[in-house]
Amino acid sequence: MKCIFCKKDNTHTKSVEHIIPESLGNYTFILPKGMVCDKCNHYFSIKIEKPFLEQDTIKKLRFTEGIPNKRGKVPPLPIIMPHANNAILKKRITSKGKLESHIFYIPKSNPEIPESKANFLIIPHYSQEIDFKNINQVAKFIAKIAVESLALRFSKTEESYNYFLNNSDFNSIINYVRFGTPQNWKVHIRRIYDSSKKWSDEREENFQIVHESDFLFVDDQIKPKDDEYFYEELFFVVVLWGIEFAINICGPEIDGYINWLKNNDYKSPLYTE
Repeated sequence: MKCIFCKKDNTHTKSVEHIIPESLGNYTFILPKGMVCDKCNHYFSIKIEKPFLEQDTIKKLRFTEGIPNKRGKVPPLPIIMPHANNAILKKRITSKGKLESHIFYIPKSNPEIPESKANFLIIPHYSQEIDFKNINQVAKFIAKIAVESLALRFSKTEESYNYFLNNSDFNSIINYVRFGTPQNWKVHIRRIYDSSKKWSDEREENFQIVHESDFLFVDDQIKPKDDEYFYEELFFVVVLWGIEFAINICGPEIDGYINWLKNNDYKSPLYTE
């Protein structure tokens, strides 16, 4: 089997590629072993997933929802404590699956703060507002998820998998994810529901949606002077904890998705029926 990104033989791969990182709560949406080689897997972990997870919007989300990494650690949140220069609030998942919180502070003068003077703390409110500082990092992260999700769709048979590997229509976004060319790829971002939103199943038990995704074909009819033809675009739409991301698999532009939203009352493609 060949790697979907570098196209090199991947027979002896050892790693398992999570389409969405475990640090965002995904434990089941993974690729079969061999579809992504160890070298590409390591590259994505360091160069694409880590920068995305370190953005403030995602760190605050993970803290608020208590989403741990592989080692059971949740990103700390800066807080304000009286008589302290700096303080952070940490959460961790215990071996019994319990979420615990701990406060760590740096005193202004004395290493010990009198208990009577440290009887309250101020925790900044986590807003549902989206504020990504580096959009290109976000675009690469979503593009990586898009390519792997598409590859998973084509992995059902050897024939369809080879079709995916040899289809030049996907080369641009694959090169963007793995090699950074072209340098910019647009991504559409918006929140469609709160990260803490509770849903109910048939048994009326509440749950949260960690991630959901699908593909959207858009046909834009273009009429030249003497002929008529259709231009088709394929978009990947994924929602992570209520934040919807959309990216064009066939090219770096996002206008087709924005036009689709306008024509569909800005409803998410995941909730149009």
